[in-house]
Amino acid sequence: MIERRYVAWIGAWLVAIAGAGCAVRTAPPEPREGGWTRRADPFQHPPVEFPFTLEAAPDEQPEFATWHLRYDALDREDPKNPTVQAVLRYPRAGTDALVVVLPILGGDYSETDWFARGLATAGMATLRFDRKTDVLDPAGDFELAARRIRDSVVDVRRGLDLFASRSPLAHQPMRFARVGILGISMGSMIGNLIAAYDPRIDAAALVLSGGDFANVLECARDEVEVKAFLEGLASRGYDANRIRHEAHAYLDGIDPLRHAASLDPATTLLIQGRFDPIIPFEAGTRLWEAAHRPERIVLPSGHYSAVLFLPYIQARIEEHFARHLLAH
Repeated sequence: MIERRYVAWIGAWLVAIAGAGCAVRTAPPEPREGGWTRRADPFQHPPVEFPFTLEAAPDEQPEFATWHLRYDALDREDPKNPTVQAVLRYPRAGTDALVVVLPILGGDYSETDWFARGLATAGMATLRFDRKTDVLDPAGDFELAARRIRDSVVDVRRGLDLFASRSPLAHQPMRFARVGILGISMGSMIGNLIAAYDPRIDAAALVLSGGDFANVLECARDEVEVKAFLEGLASRGYDANRIRHEAHAYLDGIDPLRHAASLDPATTLLIQGRFDPIIPFEAGTRLWEAAHRPERIVLPSGHYSAVLFLPYIQARIEEHFARHLLAH
């Protein structure tokens, strides 16, 4: 007799397959003649060489090899984040396409590794970054949160300095002429800020994405990391008005909504959940509008229930990056 839990999983997958057929997909606009114009870059970093290690990892995957990348963070005054770490997966058949993969706010890296392995199997190298420790620090404040988000943007871009062939610092045997970026949830917000200004980014896929950091924090107040952060502020005397005021004061300047106009809508893909309670659909729609209505897929899901659509999301992401990174 089949156990109930397997019946439940089979039922969930059947619902997801049926639901994928209900996903609403909006086509991207036509590319502009002469390309897309980005605004002045507010996240620049010094283009200087820096030491790093790239160590081969034991891996028996037939499709790709794996390395661990490590280098010092630019902000050496952050005691919780002295180093940057990432996992590079390189197809054994070779490639000149790289996709940077950015994770969610907390938990493990299972979702981002799922996408990274799939893209590497599909012929694109991937560079999956670890997140900064305690972006929302229970012992910190909004100023520290904003600093760690900015540091995340800068340190990922420094990683691209090592591998993007358009970077003067790229001296590695593995160099990539075409670069994409994939971010999930919090990673999509950081990916937005990178894709909007880094000229080496040729395509972006932003999953469970949205804007208005301050409102998202309010909607996500029961999430483990957000709850601990807000409780830490309350224990130090912050009331609701001060929390709201400082959230806007420190986060509005790095809000994806403010920078989305610099995304190229012809090469950007947004994937959002119609019933997402954490990054509300309205916040996703505001981002879509601010980004000049790029291609968008709206799933009949919430935030965490989007996991049921992983194969469908993976297929659309691979299709997107293959079109913009491999077909050149």
